[in-house]
Amino acid sequence: MVSIKENMRSIIARLFPARGAKENDDIGSWGEEIAVEFLRKKGYRIIERNFRCKRGEIDIVASEGNSLVFVEVKTRSSTQFGEPEQAVNPEKLRHLQHTAYIYLRKNKIKPGGVRFRFDIVSILADWNTRKVVSIKLFKGTH
Repeated sequence: MVSIKENMRSIIARLFPARGAKENDDIGSWGEEIAVEFLRKKGYRIIERNFRCKRGEIDIVASEGNSLVFVEVKTRSSTQFGEPEQAVNPEKLRHLQHTAYIYLRKNKIKPGGVRFRFDIVSILADWNTRKVVSIKLFKGTH
């Protein structure tokens, strides 16, 4: 006989299937592609994507006007846990800042010699249809 607890787990699993790491990577990569096109249409020039070091990763390095822009892309298929941009908390921002300084050093750019900022592209999507529900740009996030 199936216990009530096991029955509830089965119902919950069918109603709210868990996404695996692969699917999260897929939606993240898809969101970054959408973000690149969105930023290009806004006049950004994409310099590099997925810069990685021991400290972390920067999704997109771009320029807009005379500013170097480090872009974090957050893509979500629901707002069950908040808006996508809310995932960029102070700790995440500190990691981005450290990673940006490493990027600047690696590319021999003096932090005082260039204007730079951190932007967030927030994407809410219907993952089943691969359609963007909303896309927002937050410039100069601190």
